[in-house]
Amino acid sequence: MEATLKLIEGLKFVATTGSGHSIVLEGVREGMEVKTTAPASLEVCLVSLGSCIAMDIAWILTRMRQKPDDLVVKLKAKRADETPKVFTEIDTEVLAKGRDISENSLKRAIDLSLEKYCPVGNMLQRGGVKISSSYKIEG
Repeated sequence: MEATLKLIEGLKFVATTGSGHSIVLEGVREGMEVKTTAPASLEVCLVSLGSCIAMDIAWILTRMRQKPDDLVVKLKAKRADETPKVFTEIDTEVLAKGRDISENSLKRAIDLSLEKYCPVGNMLQRGGVKISSSYKIEG
């Protein structure tokens, strides 16, 4: 994989992936009087974790012949107080809708994602981030 970041202005960059997709990112440092117009790097990291988990769960449930009507993954992260203010804990909540979604299957899909398939989650956990999960099924 490859990526390139190009300065736009201030601390705003456009990132282009090797597959040709672009994302605008913007950082703010303490003392700066700037209103951001793009997500910060750690926000994108949190979104990357959420998308990895969501895609895994949808794929695993489909393989279990349990296609969700809707699937939402919510994440809340806690950060260290001191620089570099890394994530210390991330709580994930999975909300699934569907008549045929079993609790055991959803829990198994979440566990497989966090323990085996999601490379973002695995990297974060190996770095000491505690990732917890909860779920809710609405028929």
